[in-house]
Amino acid sequence: MKTLWLFKIPQINSFNVLKDLNQLESIRIYPNVVGVVNDDYYPLIDKFKELNQLEDIKHWSKLNAYLDGSFIPTSSTADEETELKQILANSNIMSWTEKLENGLDIYTEDNCAKAQSILSNLVRQLENNPDSSTVTKIDCIKTAVLEFNGLDDELEGFIETGEREDLCEIFDNIADVVGIDVQDYEDGIASEWRAW
Repeated sequence: MKTLWLFKIPQINSFNVLKDLNQLESIRIYPNVVGVVNDDYYPLIDKFKELNQLEDIKHWSKLNAYLDGSFIPTSSTADEETELKQILANSNIMSWTEKLENGLDIYTEDNCAKAQSILSNLVRQLENNPDSSTVTKIDCIKTAVLEFNGLDDELEGFIETGEREDLCEIFDNIADVVGIDVQDYEDGIASEWRAW
């Protein structure tokens, strides 16, 4: 299939099927709104990015929240919220902005949102591929830790002692939920790759 037309679809269960459409060259939506359960538009956004068609949806008000990973798809009920989403929801990264009051200008909402988006993307990858191997899950965590290394380099000292402790705990909790034995890592799983 080269072109996909989504025509008058009020709501679908998931856009995950788009991941398997490797020959796809174009997506058309009419009208320009398609509903999806739990507001999980990430697979659709990812496919639009892959096809260089983001311009087609640039008018969408929520687009930036999906692109930076700050939007967390809702669950139908609180009981259905996964452990990974609970870890993400309970992370205190966005509260780092409180340090602005102490003159630490680096902890802007934008910078904290960049950090939050790294974790959001990690959780999304792990949840979208629950049957992946332990090695693949570890690789996902490694990639996220390396992204934090890059963010800390970019912002020069963004991750200090308190932030390091927060992140190490979050990464250990994520690893534990996806079946990785954190006891195998003397100083926590993030210590394998972190530069902060």
